[in-house]
Amino acid sequence: MMGSRSFWMFLWGCSLLLAGLFAEVRPAVAQSAADCLRPEGVAKVSTPSITASQVQADPTPENLKTFAMEAQNRLQNLKQRLAQGYVGCVFRREAHWNSESVYIA
Repeated sequence: MMGSRSFWMFLWGCSLLLAGLFAEVRPAVAQSAADCLRPEGVAKVSTPSITASQVQADPTPENLKTFAMEAQNRLQNLKQRLAQGYVGCVFRREAHWNSESVYIA
């Protein structure tokens, strides 16, 4: 009798613990708003000198190289993982950095 009661008390305690853990669940990155959340102290990503749509319209090797170098320059000096995540989000979502088959991977 006592073993069965202990089991149910344990199960009830675990369910309360799980409910508490998931009470403050935030949406995943894929579910967030269109804007990327910029961490404090991280500068906003500027528009590149040549956009992805311009490269799409005129895919010369020079344009592709310029576009890739712009992205590399944005990522080169980032030390914080939060800053890297923010810039990666901008590369995926903003039209300046993403157009059909031209994007930063």
